[in-house]
Amino acid sequence: MGTIKPADQSKLQNDVDHPSPFVKTTEDQSDLSVIAQIVSAENEDSDNKTESSSSQILAQIQQVLDGLQSYISSHGGKVEFVELKDCVVFIRFYGTCLECPLSFYTLTYGIERHIKAKIPSILRVEALE
Repeated sequence: MGTIKPADQSKLQNDVDHPSPFVKTTEDQSDLSVIAQIVSAENEDSDNKTESSSSQILAQIQQVLDGLQSYISSHGGKVEFVELKDCVVFIRFYGTCLECPLSFYTLTYGIERHIKAKIPSILRVEALE
C-alpha cells in the first residue's frame, strides 16, 4: 500500500471535519426517516380523501337514479346502479325496460345526461344485461 502524503492527510482531515452534503450521516438518515413518515402520512390522508370522494360520487349517482326512478317506474320499469369502474357507470334495467325499444334513449338522453351533468368526471353510462 502507498503512504499518505501530508497534503493528502490534511485534505482527508478536512473531509472528516466538513463532510460533503452528499455523504449520508446518521443525522441525515434520521431526517430521511422523518421525511418518509411525513410522506407516508400524506399518502394515507390522500387515500382517505379518495375514499371520501368515491363515496360522494356513488351517493350522487344513486341520487340521480332515485330522481329518475319515478319516471322509469311510470312506464313499468326499474333501474339499478351496479358499479362504477374507471369513470364508467354500470346500471341494470328491469321490468318493461328490458324489452323496450326506446331504453337506449332513456339510457343516453335521460340517465347518462343527468349523471354527467351532476358528475362531470363520468365518461359514460352503460347498461348491463
